[in-house]
Order: sequence, then structure tokens, then C-alpha cells
Amino acid sequence: MELENYKIVVFDLGGTLMEYEGMPLNWNDYYYQGFKKISDHFSLGLSVEDIDRSSEILRSYNPRNTGRDYEIMPIVLFDEAMAAWDNKPDVREAIDEFFSGIGLKAKIFDYSRKLIDICKKHGMKVACLTDLPNGMPDHLFRDSVKDLTDKLDLYVSSQTCGYRKPNPGGLLYISEQFFIDPSEILFVGDEDKDKRTAENAGCGFMYIDDFRNNEQPEITEKDFEKKKALFLEQKKTLDSFLKTGAISQMQYDKSYGDLVKKMGMESVDKNTRY
Repeated sequence: MELENYKIVVFDLGGTLMEYEGMPLNWNDYYYQGFKKISDHFSLGLSVEDIDRSSEILRSYNPRNTGRDYEIMPIVLFDEAMAAWDNKPDVREAIDEFFSGIGLKAKIFDYSRKLIDICKKHGMKVACLTDLPNGMPDHLFRDSVKDLTDKLDLYVSSQTCGYRKPNPGGLLYISEQFFIDPSEILFVGDEDKDKRTAENAGCGFMYIDDFRNNEQPEITEKDFEKKKALFLEQKKTLDSFLKTGAISQMQYDKSYGDLVKKMGMESVDKNTRY
């Protein structure tokens, strides 16, 4: 792959250049604790049934479940999810408490900044196209990865352009912003829907692992040990969450599986989990 064939490299973010530690691809199982945090913070006294009902409404809009390729603003989703409550707090404040209750911690991958720098050394512009988690305001996501997005020439989220992948709208929006043909864009992601988005828009595509192997030398034994140490550190955090009851066994298994796959630690013994 020759970078010189393209004018813009567009990176997906979640799973490609960053992640929320310990979180699976589908956050359905975490909605209950988010609404519970709203209830506790505003002293609403919501019942289990109330919280379950609100959680189910939010799940009904989750793109991982529905496959929708257009964006719905968080205030619309939460207005509907809280419609049956007797006492409703300010929806924007409630949304902030919801995501605070999930306990998100953003992690930018070690290689991410280096890849952006490599692209820029090739004289290319660098942008991102990311689907925001269901119901998350753009400002919450962007603030959590500010150190990364500050290095980009253009930040585009599903709320910026109004579309979710694999709809080509986001990539076409980027091509318009830079006044170039979509064929001059290389989209780099980690999921099949990223590949389909590039195909739908007429852009080039590479999976992040292939892009890294193309642009970086093979990982040394020393680097692997560092990566393994980081993996075990993150696993330890997951173990503590499970031990204290902060997450269920089902949540643990999903998160652990995602962590193993994302960090390429299949060769590391997996039999030490709780």
C-alpha cells in the first residue's frame, strides 16, 4: 500500500485508535447502571421496573441491535427513555450522570499518535470518522480523547455528519470538506462495517492491523513483553471489577474476550480469569 496514492487518511476511532477500557462493543448490559446513577444522583427513587423500562427503550435504538445508519441526537433518545418518570431532571444533566455512572475510561493506543505522524510526514491530511456510542453527546466523547483529536486535521462523528456507518455519508462529507474525490481517501478501521462504508463511498480501505504492519516494523520481543504487561494490567482491572461485583460474569467474559482480541494476546494463557 502506497500512501502517496491518497490525499487523506481517515481513521475510525473506537477499536482502531482508542477504546474505553473494559467495555464490549455492545453496551446494552451497562444501561441499567447508567439509569441507576441518574436515579441516585437526583434522588428520584426509581424502581427496578422503571429503570428496566428506560434501559429497554435505549436498547431499542442501539445501532448494534437495529442496524440503523442515521444518527439520533441524545436528547431525543433520553427524552423518550425518561418520559414515564414522575419527576424528570434536566435531560442534559441526566445524560451526563448516565455516562458517569457507566464509569468510562478512555485509552488511546500506544501506536495511534505515531501513525498520525507517519501520515503527516507523507504530506497527507488526517481525519477521523467515528460512530458515537448510542446516546452519548459528541462533547463527552471528544473531550475523553482530546489528546488524540487535537492532532487531527478534521474530526467527524456520527453527530457531526448525521450518518452512521456503513452509510457512506460521513466519508462523502469529509471528501467535500477537503474538496477531493472520495477515491483519494484511505479509510482505516477495525470492523467489517468500516470496510463496507469505504466500499459504499468509493474510498480505499485497510484494516488497522494491516495498516500498522505496513507502516511499522514487526513487534520485537521486548515490545511484546511491554504489550503483554499492559494486557495483564488491564485484565487485573477487569478481575477487580468482577470480584467486587461492579460487573457481572457475562460482562466480564465479553470485555475480556474483546481485550484479548484487540491486543492480540491469544497466545497468553487465558485460564487465570476469575
